[in-house]
Amino acid sequence: MSKGSVDDCMSEENQGSKVLLIGIGADGTNTKPLPPIYDDGTFEYVPIPETQTGTAEPMTYVNWGFAYQDTTAASYFRRIRPSKDEEWIQGDELDNHPFHRDPNFEALTFGDKKGDNGTGRALKKLRQGDVLGFYAGLQNEGRKHRYVIGHFTVNNVIDLEHHRGERQAELLNESPNNAHSLRFQGEGESKHDDVVIIDGTDPGGLLSRALQISSYDRFGSSQYYLTDDFAGEFCVRGHDPDGAEKDNKEWLGFKDPLWCDITPEKFRSKTPELR
Repeated sequence: MSKGSVDDCMSEENQGSKVLLIGIGADGTNTKPLPPIYDDGTFEYVPIPETQTGTAEPMTYVNWGFAYQDTTAASYFRRIRPSKDEEWIQGDELDNHPFHRDPNFEALTFGDKKGDNGTGRALKKLRQGDVLGFYAGLQNEGRKHRYVIGHFTVNNVIDLEHHRGERQAELLNESPNNAHSLRFQGEGESKHDDVVIIDGTDPGGLLSRALQISSYDRFGSSQYYLTDDFAGEFCVRGHDPDGAEKDNKEWLGFKDPLWCDITPEKFRSKTPELR
């Protein structure tokens, strides 16, 4: 991972391929405790619990093995909650609950709706060759933070909003391992009609070590803020690709999309190697 400088930031006149970071994964709103990060920077990626149990997704908490310790997600988590409007789940119900595996780092695919705080509108602006990266909340014995945990190269952008019926089914079947396609396979219909699916290609996958991007050091606040080092080195700017440059102490809201004004090549060089 190399050290960057302001020279790495692309000027407005030289905007080429984009780098977009999306917040994903299990967090304090739907799992207790948070997924772990270890002292050496290795970590566990755990998807969010699925809200539609009719999904064709085969992975559940009891068969999701951790990468760096001999346990499963079912043994690690005390309770889960598919949505903030539902009760917390424990015991056998937790064991057999399916994941909403989004992103799928094996198939290199991710999707999200445009409305209701979704990131689909940002995803729609990506093009082939761009980089879609992901950050998640992790915690060790200390305080929780947010970390970049993986990325992949954009190969195809599929916008379902203007398609219905057989054509929508065809588009979903083109990405059979995507979590939204698995919902469709299991229930015969889509939960959201405005989903944007990003299918990726190599280089892509989970990182070998997580890269911290958050701090709590503004005015003693308990809220997340971007670290100075990350905001500067990765040339992070506003939540829209046409927005202004971000303040180094910008508040980091709940899984906000973040645009980085660096080339995909420089982004990859600044992040830890892939697993």
